[in-house]
Amino acid sequence: MKRRVGKLIGLFVVTLFALAVMYVSGGRNDFGAQQKEANPSDSVVETLAPVTVMPLEKRHIEILDSYAGTIEPLESFSLAFQLAGQVESLGTNEEGRPFDIGDPVKKGHVLATLDTRILIARREEANANLENAQTEFQRLVSLRERSPGAVTQTAYQQATQMQAVAKAMKDIAEKNLENAQLIAPADGVISARMINPGETINLHQPVFELVQVDKVLLTVGVPESRIVAMQQQFNATRRAAKANIQSGTPDATSNFKVHVRRFDTSSNLEKDNVLAGTVYRIAETVNDRNGLFEVEVLLNNTSRLLKPGIVGKADFVIREIEGFQVPVESVVFNDRVASLFFAQPAIDHPTSTVDFVGMDVAEVPNFVAHRIEIPSYIEQGRNFILSELPGQHNLLIVQGQHRLVEGRPLEIMSGTAKSGPSGTSPSSEIPPMAEVSRLSVQPTGK
Repeated sequence: MKRRVGKLIGLFVVTLFALAVMYVSGGRNDFGAQQKEANPSDSVVETLAPVTVMPLEKRHIEILDSYAGTIEPLESFSLAFQLAGQVESLGTNEEGRPFDIGDPVKKGHVLATLDTRILIARREEANANLENAQTEFQRLVSLRERSPGAVTQTAYQQATQMQAVAKAMKDIAEKNLENAQLIAPADGVISARMINPGETINLHQPVFELVQVDKVLLTVGVPESRIVAMQQQFNATRRAAKANIQSGTPDATSNFKVHVRRFDTSSNLEKDNVLAGTVYRIAETVNDRNGLFEVEVLLNNTSRLLKPGIVGKADFVIREIEGFQVPVESVVFNDRVASLFFAQPAIDHPTSTVDFVGMDVAEVPNFVAHRIEIPSYIEQGRNFILSELPGQHNLLIVQGQHRLVEGRPLEIMSGTAKSGPSGTSPSSEIPPMAEVSRLSVQPTGK
């Protein structure tokens, strides 16, 4: 019996001890909670957000519209003789060799000549016939003057007609002799030669093809949704076209600027070489094959690096504005609303003291995050173009902005050794890409 009572007493003591431990533990937890509730500001001990900023300034920006197209010659000519005959010789280039594919020619150069022996004989025959007709006509005129009734009106008219016919035949013979030479109609480059000396050709048979490549055209297809804006810019910059007297090629028809780059993966030098061009012509009707409006860009090609048939990319300068260019990675989207975060000086604690080994080293400015919405923008490549920004904002946050809220404290990690003089913009103290992260600082309240 005594043993049973002892066990009960022991169990009671253990239970009391457990309850005491639970009470003490619960009291400590409540105390910790009370302490935590009593000092809410300590939990927000303003954790500094590591971000990266970039100085943002208004500058001149070109609004571009990009398309790909094919290089084509400004003009191409299919040349043929105006009469049949045998090819006697070909013209020669600057090295004295017969003209061939790739040789440049000037307007008026003789490309080829036919055998002219028969043509010369016909011209001589025509000259003789004309001389006989003129002699007969002069004889009748003299006879009519001496004796008006000696020459009938019919004989006089026939002599007049014979003289006119003989003169016409002489002109034809001279023209045929002239057509025995094939003349280059404009400056260009021979793209094809289909004859050799000694060959016989037919009337109007193509023998040479000539292309103008000192100036070339990049032809692109523009959809209906974009052609109106392009036509408006073309009309605003249009000017009268004038033919170049030396080459016969027209000058630019507008000041509509286009930046052209050739697609080439084999040469970085050529790929990065941007050529300046202008819009030359905009089609009035849609192309039946692809449903696009053809737009031609005129390019100078004196070095002949742009070969007809290669593909190029054209950036049309639709507008030119003064605005801001921000990286697309810096934009925060929330519920379809685009926003930017900027680092602006803190109002409550403008500066902090940097403490190093117990010593105050320097005063640095404090920054906080400020969010602004951008209701309208132009997306261009990897950038957003903004015409205006509300207020004065210089330091754009380009990394770390997705975890920020309005007023979150920031701190400059590099780029500002000490605060600048009054009136100095914060961006003037920060290099182009400055890291903003955590430092051991103490707010001074200044």
